[in-house]
Amino acid sequence: MKRCCLALALLLIAPTWAEPEKRDKSRYQGGYEKRDFDLPAEWPRPAIKSVKISADAKVGFNLHLLTSNWIFDTHQLGDRTTSTKGHKLAYGYVHLYVNGRKRNRIYGPDFYLKEIDLDPGSNQLEFVLASPQHGCWRVDGKRVSWQTSLKRP
Repeated sequence: MKRCCLALALLLIAPTWAEPEKRDKSRYQGGYEKRDFDLPAEWPRPAIKSVKISADAKVGFNLHLLTSNWIFDTHQLGDRTTSTKGHKLAYGYVHLYVNGRKRNRIYGPDFYLKEIDLDPGSNQLEFVLASPQHGCWRVDGKRVSWQTSLKRP
């Protein structure tokens, strides 16, 4: 009887063991795990100072990100063996979220945002400094990000 109860309990609990692993993976990113980095104490704090948004001549928007203490660097993208060793500044790329949904990766300071990626009306944009392992950079436990709103005509 004890064995039956134990087996039943294990069967009921087993699906929840796999659940967190699924949450750490994103279908948008091809299903691979993310790895966040806490900024080493000796490094200067990275920041997104501002994002300049201007209407494109035809359709959509042109964005220019102004960052500090940050290097756009994608040559180690997805390399699970990468560490902060040998670096002195935060590096990687930027995740762009539109209304809470990850929409794109930004690999340099300039980026074109298609109008079709926006909902009609007001949209909330969030830019997050991402590590080469597709997670985010954190300072004092909080991810480094910048937010603004943009209205789609």
